[in-house]
Amino acid sequence: MLGELVGTYQPAILAFCKATTRDSHRAEDLSQAFCKQLLEGRSLNNADSEKGRFRSYLLGALKHIISDQWRKENAEKRGSNGAHESLESTEAQEIPHAINETEFDQEWALTVIRIGMDRLRDEYVDKNKEEVFEILSPWLTPAAERKSQSEAAKELGISENAIKVSIHRLRARFRTLIRQELAQTLSSEAEIDEELQHLVETLSHL
Repeated sequence: MLGELVGTYQPAILAFCKATTRDSHRAEDLSQAFCKQLLEGRSLNNADSEKGRFRSYLLGALKHIISDQWRKENAEKRGSNGAHESLESTEAQEIPHAINETEFDQEWALTVIRIGMDRLRDEYVDKNKEEVFEILSPWLTPAAERKSQSEAAKELGISENAIKVSIHRLRARFRTLIRQELAQTLSSEAEIDEELQHLVETLSHL
């Protein structure tokens, strides 16, 4: 279960590493090392998967490991230079000052949406309704280009009222699938509601 979740949200992990290091090659190495340590259960003393959302868990673990790596690198630099600086004067240098959660949350939200969209498409394909999905799916995302409902109705050979019903059902099923994805790492409906609200707010800033 953990391995599958880590693989699914690896793009969010990489986005955070890039935002923190500002170095794409180093970010790749760091994200791979993080995933390896996470799956092996190492270096995660400050991140408890039982205490909250998996998103928060991943972010807390990332901060812990990146900060730890930063300290080690700075300690090595000070040692090689023979410098004897106080902890108070060097603490700010040791900890990444560019830790930015925005990229992580945005990539996390996009990943959840992609998962929901893919599962919904699969359901329509299984029912031999792939064309219906392709025509109606633009109504799932506010910014998507779409036909008018009358044009969609004509294309599918149904009434405009039937199109409205179909869109309503599509959106309802999409919300259900998104909630199911979030529910994998949450323990209550209230937590799912909060996480869903965070997802919506995050997407609104894209």
